[in-house]
Amino acid sequence: MLSHELLSRYGALIVFFNVLASSLGLPFPSITTLMTIAASIALAQQDLSHTLLHFGALLGAAVAGGVIGATWSGFLSADAMGSALSSG
Repeated sequence: MLSHELLSRYGALIVFFNVLASSLGLPFPSITTLMTIAASIALAQQDLSHTLLHFGALLGAAVAGGVIGATWSGFLSADAMGSALSSG
């Protein structure tokens, strides 16, 4: 299986975890990953409707990863602030 076919199949999952990690503050290049996977899907798919469906799934995965990451990041920083304030 070619690499663009693998990225087309598992691209949304890769984008989700990449954006999630980036939202949590880990140094992952989420924009580069989004562009690479979108280009790979466009190469692997020949039908416009399937391509648009995959782009919609990528957008949903990116938004979900960003929202979950931002939420957890807020919880983690609030926990750190609460434990620092209570111990001091």
